[in-house]
Amino acid sequence: MTSLLSTEPWLRDPSVVPMPWREEKQSIPDKLCFAVLRNDRMVQPHPPIARGIEIVVDAVKHSGHTVIEWEPPSHEEALALHDIILDTDGGDDVWRQLNILHEPVIPQVSERFGNGPKDPVPTLELLDIGLKHKAYVARYLEYWASTVKHSGTGRAVDAVILPVAPHAAVIPGEYYHYGYTEFVNILDFTSAVLPVTKADKNVDVAHGDFKPLTPNDEVNWRAYNADTYDGAPVCVQLMGRKFEEERILGIAMRVEELLKKLTK
Repeated sequence: MTSLLSTEPWLRDPSVVPMPWREEKQSIPDKLCFAVLRNDRMVQPHPPIARGIEIVVDAVKHSGHTVIEWEPPSHEEALALHDIILDTDGGDDVWRQLNILHEPVIPQVSERFGNGPKDPVPTLELLDIGLKHKAYVARYLEYWASTVKHSGTGRAVDAVILPVAPHAAVIPGEYYHYGYTEFVNILDFTSAVLPVTKADKNVDVAHGDFKPLTPNDEVNWRAYNADTYDGAPVCVQLMGRKFEEERILGIAMRVEELLKKLTK
């Protein structure tokens, strides 16, 4: 990133924020406060991911860092906004690119964008969507700032520990929930993915007391098979706020060190 940003790409690309890599932001305080989001109240992660989350939580707690529960504004609302924004052009851009490249339409695209472009969202409706989007992000930022009351560090939460996806690996045709990354896109926040462990069929057993939160949760849960996922990589996500790339990279490196110590 340092090499890339040293070329000052914002002088050529108007969409790039004029911000060099800030090394000083990678300097992390000795004591951190993490929050943990074990599920988004829509789809619960499979056993390997749930275990991966707890491994990270245990590692940071063992090193004296604070961990609190993350209870943000509804992620279901974020996903609804994401889907609306994705469809504002009626899928025109997607279909234009597919037609140029003569690419076959995969099921995941047809499920979301149908069999061709639709009418775009009217201008006034688009403006209203933009206002709703900004209002949601503002509420999320307000919640994050409020965690200073519980962090014990004098700062708001430094990073949130959460799943990247509800499963350990993507089986073609069985990716049923994108919510753990879509909401980060809606917020335009920073995220780092950290490898933690691997799925173990002898440990990551699906227990019979599972209670689905939503119909999609049940579909995702039924797709879990301990033998199929055995050995698949288990990763977690560390999320920070907007423009906190350096800080989250520094925190991810710290957590990686803690995980190595825990497994020695």
